[in-house]
Amino acid sequence: MQLGLLLVATLFSSAAQAQESVFTTLSPEELAEYQFDDSEIPFEVSDINLGQRAIMERQRRQIRDLMQRHFGSDRLRGDDADLVRFQQLIDDQRIRSSDVSTWQALGIAFGDLLVARHGLQWVVYEDEYGASKALRWRQTDNFVFPVTLFSKRVQFEEAIDVVNLYAELSQTITAFKARPEPLQMP
Repeated sequence: MQLGLLLVATLFSSAAQAQESVFTTLSPEELAEYQFDDSEIPFEVSDINLGQRAIMERQRRQIRDLMQRHFGSDRLRGDDADLVRFQQLIDDQRIRSSDVSTWQALGIAFGDLLVARHGLQWVVYEDEYGASKALRWRQTDNFVFPVTLFSKRVQFEEAIDVVNLYAELSQTITAFKARPEPLQMP
């Protein structure tokens, strides 16, 4: 009998512990005083190397070939007409949703337009998650990541409005260009 009571007590104790939350509940006062970990994730920035330039040029050629097949012209103008043609490629479903490489190539072409219009520079941005091609404003810590701009939206089945994306990014870029640049230490 005692063994049965001990077994029931042990099971009850285990069940009660299992129902306890692993999360701490904070009162509004405790939450106001809580110190979040706001340490920055370290990153490194480097120039695009020769191999990466060759890959990017192949991706640009891939988009020009796609445009030649569907529009009869492979010329990217560096103006709003490019945005309209990018949107038309998307709307006409000229890129399969599973074709991540071509979506990222479109991100390179879109990024080139941002470079031409806003004076950004292609760089390699590397952090704990890996290396990515990015656009950088001068020697600041302001970056735009256009390569995966479209492929991520396709992956998550989001609608893509190229003109709106361009306008939003342009607004963001204009804002960080207006900020005073930090002094560089010699």
